[in-house]
Amino acid sequence: MSLAGPYKDQDRYTDAEPLNKRALSIREKALGPGHINVAATLNNLADLYDLQGRYCEMEGLYRQQTRRTHQIMPAVRARLIALEEV
Repeated sequence: MSLAGPYKDQDRYTDAEPLNKRALSIREKALGPGHINVAATLNNLADLYDLQGRYCEMEGLYRQQTRRTHQIMPAVRARLIALEEV
């Protein structure tokens, strides 16, 4: 969870948005665009847009998040299988 969570919970969406965007930027730089936490952050920002009725922006982020999640999942599955074998 980012610092935007409490603002979102209080319906302070205009305060939450820049914090969500900053979290996305930091995570993309630190973890790379293909990391599962980056996909989760995209989802958080899309949820925020949904709550505001900003459906065009929301849809674009959900599509981006879905694409990234589908790209990430094979690597996640491989790690889980490797852990089961230990």
